[in-house]
Amino acid sequence: AAVSTQAIGASVSELLSNQLSYWVTQVDENLEIDFDINSLSEEDLNTFQLRLSYSFLDGRLRVTRDGRILNDNADGGVGSDIVTLIGDWSVEFLLTPDGLFRIKMYSRNNLNNGNNPTLNSYFGQTTTTGVSLMHTQSFNNVNELFDFIRERRENNVEAQQAEDSVRNQSSKVDSQ
Repeated sequence: AAVSTQAIGASVSELLSNQLSYWVTQVDENLEIDFDINSLSEEDLNTFQLRLSYSFLDGRLRVTRDGRILNDNADGGVGSDIVTLIGDWSVEFLLTPDGLFRIKMYSRNNLNNGNNPTLNSYFGQTTTTGVSLMHTQSFNNVNELFDFIRERRENNVEAQQAEDSVRNQSSKVDSQ
């Protein structure tokens, strides 16, 4: 029975999240809201996940906040820990209009030792930050992926042959 209650809670959470996101996009199409909550128990409210994303510059710049809203304090107070309130964040910029090339900056909060409060109070919470340069390519099936790889190899071979031909022509002119 516990599994079916969890499944129902997850389904209701997803339904509410999708409906809320739909309503918000009717007001502002650049804003996305997703949340994940299984039930209204105090324990589940402390693991309430909220993701907010906002797009700027015609969708080429996206700022995202992700993570828990409530913290682990006994009183369950909202926002008493600023790091938990801010959550994980990322800023992603599409370098090309089609989005194939992107740059992303991010910051993630990590607990060093799982959920052990004694060890976490000693070692503290760490933050991982970084920047990445990404290339994305979409495929509808595996064959398209292999065709893409084969075409790239063929193009690389042709480019190398053209470069060698130019080099050979250049060396012939230099020797005359």
